Amino acid sequence: MKNQNEAGKILRSIDHLLIRVNIQQAKKSGIDNCTAMHGWILGYLSRHRNEDIYQRDIEKEFSVTRSAVTAVVKKMENCGYIERVEVKHDARLKKLVITDKGEEMYKKIIESFQKTDSIITEGVDEEEYEVFMTVCRKIRDNLHNLL
Repeated sequence: MKNQNEAGKILRSIDHLLIRVNIQQAKKSGIDNCTAMHGWILGYLSRHRNEDIYQRDIEKEFSVTRSAVTAVVKKMENCGYIERVEVKHDARLKKLVITDKGEEMYKKIIESFQKTDSIITEGVDEEEYEVFMTVCRKIRDNLHNLL
């Protein structure tokens, strides 16, 4: 029988350790003022560069609150990684656009993430990895359905 109190505890522990390892790897790569969330957002904006992406899209994609995204977007804008650009059809809306500086930082972040992924999956075979990812997606979906 599974211990019902163990899943949340181990996920939280992994989250904290992953953040610490990401910070460590980022510093080794010369990335000091970026967080993992910056990297994920820069990647999302880079992959969707031909679309209009708004703050609400980031909130939905990463399951993050409006206030958290607002703070991250402001910091990223201050760092010069993104710009908020007015759209013609609605002056109240501002789309998020990755800058050249943001693209360069994203490349560094991807390298750092790849190093981290290589470290954390060491000794995990492909089948174990696929099972892990399936379980993680189910847990994420279960949690998302509660909101």
